[in-house]
Amino acid sequence: MKKVFLFVLALIGIATAQADGYAYPYLTFEGTQGATSLAVESITFTIQDGKLLVANGVSTQTFTLSDLSKMYFSKNDVTAIPAVSTDAQPDARREYFDLQGRRVDNPGKGIYIVKQNGRIQKIAIR
Repeated sequence: MKKVFLFVLALIGIATAQADGYAYPYLTFEGTQGATSLAVESITFTIQDGKLLVANGVSTQTFTLSDLSKMYFSKNDVTAIPAVSTDAQPDARREYFDLQGRRVDNPGKGIYIVKQNGRIQKIAIR
């Protein structure tokens, strides 16, 4: 925990020193939840209970220190989606059944049982 604290403290010092020029107006945080950027103007840091609280007068972000992988200055506001998962493969066959178990080729409005990639779920089409 001491190493993490010292690392974050060093980054805060660097952030304060380099933010004055605003050549890189954003500080980007990357971790297990993706990437988030904050404008460096009027930025403040607080470390408490294993969390880093970063505020810049416009917004406030809280990061768990153990989830952060890196922080860096950037020229652009970066907000990333960490991962996109899809249940279905593009070419996966989707089968529809009515509530009596009969296969339906072209489902309309109603409640159906859908089977795709070995997964079964109930859906409502409105």
